[in-house]
Amino acid sequence: MAMIDFVKIHKILLMPNYNSAPEMVNLVSHYATHFGMDSSNMDFFQMRFDRGSNLPVARVAFWFQKGPNFALCNIAHMIGFGDSRNPFAKLFDLPEALKERKDKKDKRRKSKSEASNDGSKTTTEPEALYNSTASDQDETSWFLLLDFINKGVLELAMRMLKQYISGPLQTSTPHVIVWLYFISAVGESVNKK
Repeated sequence: MAMIDFVKIHKILLMPNYNSAPEMVNLVSHYATHFGMDSSNMDFFQMRFDRGSNLPVARVAFWFQKGPNFALCNIAHMIGFGDSRNPFAKLFDLPEALKERKDKKDKRRKSKSEASNDGSKTTTEPEALYNSTASDQDETSWFLLLDFINKGVLELAMRMLKQYISGPLQTSTPHVIVWLYFISAVGESVNKK
């Protein structure tokens, strides 16, 4: 049930009108605050186990196995799936990589169809900001790009991380390791820029 709800919440977060719909924002916030609760209102992440007590093996296995997946989904959504306006995507050069990949596909299609289009685009200032690389950004640009981080995803990801950190150690390790890799990658990318 937790995985199905998680997928539903991420579908809501992908909707273009998410930020303008208070009921959607409230639904995501409610899910984030109740993450880990089962149908009997028992919060897995608030359970404390003594050395002599038996762990609910099935529940521990579920949260242990799904923890990295939750973290990866949240991180992928947080970086905007490579959206050129997202600052995290710019840090990791994802827009450039996606553009190169698209250009290769277009070249293959073009060579097969032998059709050419010479449509020239005029660039406006926002387009120049979005199409620029991370090294082209100044401090003001980075602050402008912060508007393109999905705040709902950020809230959900941070609350889930907090739940895993404060929960049983047996289940938190894989989730936290994925986040540590991400934080390390952000640091490396910032140092390169």
